[in-house]
Order: sequence, then C-alpha cells, then structure tokens
Amino acid sequence: MLSGILNTCSAKGSVTSAGYDIGGIVGIMYCSTAGSTYGRQYVYDCLAANNVTSTRAGTGGARLGGVIGYIWRYYNKDGETNPTDQYLAVDNCIGLNQTLSAGTCTNVGAFAGMITAGVATNYNRVRVRNNITLVEDGKFNATGASNVGGFVGSMPFGYMAHDYYVVSDHSQSFGGTGKTTTDNVTKSTSSTLTSAAFCTEHSTRATTYFLNVGDPAVKYASSGWEIPAGVSYPVPSTLAALGEDYYK
Repeated sequence: MLSGILNTCSAKGSVTSAGYDIGGIVGIMYCSTAGSTYGRQYVYDCLAANNVTSTRAGTGGARLGGVIGYIWRYYNKDGETNPTDQYLAVDNCIGLNQTLSAGTCTNVGAFAGMITAGVATNYNRVRVRNNITLVEDGKFNATGASNVGGFVGSMPFGYMAHDYYVVSDHSQSFGGTGKTTTDNVTKSTSSTLTSAAFCTEHSTRATTYFLNVGDPAVKYASSGWEIPAGVSYPVPSTLAALGEDYYK
C-alpha cells in the first residue's frame, strides 16, 4: 500500500513468498518522500485466517507478520522537511493464522513483522489499535529471526493501544533508547479474548476509531465487530468449516 483504504476483507488459504515483506493481508504499508503521491493509509476490520510462509534463503532484514509484514513511515530522507499529512493506521483487525513460518526473516511478529514511524517525534503518526492475534503455540516458527514478538517483531517508534496476543512462546518488547511509544500490548488467553464481555468492550471501542484519507472532509471509521450469539472465536484448526459471514 502507498495510499488509500483497505477494509472489511478476509484472507484464507496460504501466502508464500521469498520477498522482503510478507503478511496475511498486507505485505507493506509505506509512506516516504514529502510532496510525493504516497499518502495516508488505513487498514481496518480485516481478518487473516491463512498460512503465512517465507521461503527466503538469504539475509537482509526481511519481515513477516500474520496480518501485516511491515508498517513503515519514513520521511527523513535527503534533507526533507516533515510531511505532516502522512499517517498510517491499522485498527480492529484479527489474526487467526493457522501457521506462521518465518524462514530467515529478521523481524517476525504474530500480527506485524515490524512497525516504525521513522523517528521518535513522529510516533503518533503510526497507530496500531484494537487488534488481536490468536495464533496457537507451536504454529509460530521464527527460530531464525533476530527480533521476534508475540504481537510485533520490532517497533522502534509508533503508537499502540488495546492490542492483544496469546502466543506464549515469545515475549514482547519494544524499541530502544529514545523511543516515544505507548506500549499497550497485552498477552492474554484465548478464553479471555473470546468472552462475551471482552467482545462487547472491543466492539464499542472500535466504533470511535477513524482516519481522514484524501479529502479531509471524508472520514473513514472502523465499524467494530461482534461475535454472534452463542459462539466464540474458533482456534485455527476449526477455520475450514466456517464461512466468511461468521466474521462480520
């Protein structure tokens, strides 16, 4: 993605690549030069229920995530001034990936491989809020990676809120010296994240999230999601029996 909106989509099957940026929904969200056509980007209300596999044989900083491979806002290039109109946002997405196999990727996370706003002062221009990843233990293979996280592999700069993961094989840490990041990422259990109380809270929260893209008068808002009465999230092994309507 270089600009625009992606919402209300789901992915099943498999994503397999030898490339640098691999994700279940988006490989890379990317903003670069000031004054370019690269503009605001918003991904929301999406579900990744697929296998994501890297077949990359070489090294060189590749990234793999269950939902998004790389979220990158990079402006400080060739002496440019800071473009204030460039924002990247991911809200209200779910990772139910059946397997994640990172190969030789350097940055690997169950939700995103790497997230960065470029510099600390821009941290609030890259926002990742109200997302969940429910990859099972034993289905997350990142033995060759340098930076691995239960939610995101590496996040030098950015803003997070109300993000959850259940992978206990990997802990979660962020950034380094000088970072400006809200580290609001919670390791939980699948039973907690599929409870009626949590789903109600999550849906209510999601309806308040929005981002202007293109015409400032046009506002795109994540709609929130809800679990149908009497059911809960499936574990990945049950996904094949379910249709997309289940995830509305």
